[in-house]
Amino acid sequence: MTAGGSILGHAVKRREDPALITGAGSFTGDLAAEGMLHAAFIRSHVPHGIVTAIDRDAVRAMPGVEDVFTGNDLDLRPQLPWNVDADFARLPLGRHVRYVGDPLAVVIARSQRE
Repeated sequence: MTAGGSILGHAVKRREDPALITGAGSFTGDLAAEGMLHAAFIRSHVPHGIVTAIDRDAVRAMPGVEDVFTGNDLDLRPQLPWNVDADFARLPLGRHVRYVGDPLAVVIARSQRE
């Protein structure tokens, strides 16, 4: 590290790695609490499109699923990704797909595996 304290352009020794790669550390995914629920985002598999329908009843019928929410359900306000023009504001759970992986809905379930 330089005398000025900047880490830019310099190797930084990561202190957390040995514990994590040897199994001695813990990840947030390792945490468990009674009654804890998990969230999983359903993401677009197409690069561009308009969501016309999401069959929430079929998802809710799956074992372990508590509920599923879309942008319409949550009444979320459009967000700006950076300090840019308001024309670029978009909903966190969109109806207009702009890229592969764009989040469309969130499923709440009793476990990650169900």
